[in-house]
Amino acid sequence: MNCFVDLQRLTGVLAGLLTPTIGGIAVYIAYQQHVTNKRHLQLALYDKRRFIFEATTKLIRSAANNMDVAWNDIFIFAWETRECEFLFGPDIVKYLKEVEVRAAKMHENVLTDHPSMVTEHVTWFIAQLNEAKKRFGRYMMFPEAF
Repeated sequence: MNCFVDLQRLTGVLAGLLTPTIGGIAVYIAYQQHVTNKRHLQLALYDKRRFIFEATTKLIRSAANNMDVAWNDIFIFAWETRECEFLFGPDIVKYLKEVEVRAAKMHENVLTDHPSMVTEHVTWFIAQLNEAKKRFGRYMMFPEAF
């Protein structure tokens, strides 16, 4: 009889622990799903942000290499970066506008034959090759390893 009472107590204790154990497992699974969803969002944002980064560096390289930017390239850049407000903070939005304005001014200076101003713009665009990486970097990095 004594063994039967101990078995009943053990069964009662195990039954009492079962509900919190299942609850703990459910919380763990929910947390893992949250982490997975967050990583999927980061990957989706990364692809969209990378597209804008590549459009920016493409225009910068073109300006630095060719010492001019065609109007068509400026329009393409404006089109490819049109969603920047939704993907980046105001710092990148402002930076992209500056790149666009500088490219337009550079093209104007080439057309009006102001070589000193063109040289100034080329120098600025060369510096932007590293500056763009630095500015976009905080938006392109993953905070945690996969």
